[in-house]
Amino acid sequence: MLFGILVLCFLFSLYLIWLKVIYYRYSQNSGSNPWLQLNKKRDRRMCQDHLYPWQSEHENYFDDVRALLVTAHPDDECMFFAPTILRLLQSSASVHLLCLSSGNYYNQGDLRQKELRDSCNVLGIPASQVTIVDHKELPDDPSVEWNTHIISSMVLKQVKASSINMVLTFDGRGVSGHANHIAIYRALSYLASTRKIPDVYIISKS
Repeated sequence: MLFGILVLCFLFSLYLIWLKVIYYRYSQNSGSNPWLQLNKKRDRRMCQDHLYPWQSEHENYFDDVRALLVTAHPDDECMFFAPTILRLLQSSASVHLLCLSSGNYYNQGDLRQKELRDSCNVLGIPASQVTIVDHKELPDDPSVEWNTHIISSMVLKQVKASSINMVLTFDGRGVSGHANHIAIYRALSYLASTRKIPDVYIISKS
């Protein structure tokens, strides 16, 4: 039992070190991101001159941005979105995180929720802007098809409560192919197509 606790503490320490390494590398090469590209949803209007907000040269562009990042599990925020989060925060945008499960696949939900909050603290997202959902219909399980109506309802609630004007999430392949990620993309695709939420941006591998 003691050995298992020590192993978990060691892994968690490595996790935080990894986050700090990402932060350091990004700060040394701000604006450059060789392994991620940002694509606006195909069915929404492109930004002026075909630029995405992250490519804007206007210094004050982000002053009024209230971005909501929608993820499926604790660790998604740093594994797939860390450079994007750092870029937004560096540009004075307000970043909110909605994580739609507690990450309880291996019955470690409490630990993973703590890891997510610590991760957000390292990245710079205030604890008051981090929401973790623990819904029985949205388990951390790639074999379970998440209900897109439930996802849509939770996202809409968060968008209205926090006056969100930009939403970010996974691409149609879920970036890593995880079924839970793909379900979020599908739900946000529906919301975007019906114009129930602001501009949606997706993150995909280059």
